[in-house]
Amino acid sequence: RTVVCKRNDGVTVADGNCSGAKPANSQTCNTTACATYSWQTGSWGTCSVTCGGGTQTRTVSCKRNDGVTVSSTYCSGTKPAASQTCNTQSCNASCTIRHPIGWYGAGRLNPPHCIEYYLRPGGTIGTSTLAHGSSAMRSARYCANGQCWGTIRYECDNGSMRITSKTCNYGLQP
Repeated sequence: RTVVCKRNDGVTVADGNCSGAKPANSQTCNTTACATYSWQTGSWGTCSVTCGGGTQTRTVSCKRNDGVTVSSTYCSGTKPAASQTCNTQSCNASCTIRHPIGWYGAGRLNPPHCIEYYLRPGGTIGTSTLAHGSSAMRSARYCANGQCWGTIRYECDNGSMRITSKTCNYGLQP
């Protein structure tokens, strides 16, 4: 702005004719930092299938530096992908779930129970005891192509062990 000294009749005169300090002809303004905007992505979700090619999605949003989600028109650069293909390997690969290496039925104990002998990762042998009527689930990831994993569920019934279910999945173990 322009600051001048004027008489009562509106005529501009020299600054020395005015009393008091001359007001500033400028002042600071808009002192807050400008907002910045960036793309924010969430974690990839679970793949829609375990083999044969599926899709997984994630959230992608434009955020202001204070964390508020705004219109994507504020963000520059290429918007990150919100979906991608996953588990593209063929579903016809062979997957063998290894059984525990042995059972020991202790049927004459009261109550009867079972002892499982199984291979731990690294090849050591582990054991676990199951009471009559109880069940256990164990993961395994033993496959010809190294890309599948599975679980077996087994149950102790009067001192003898029986497998009640097996599942085989392709893709890496979660």
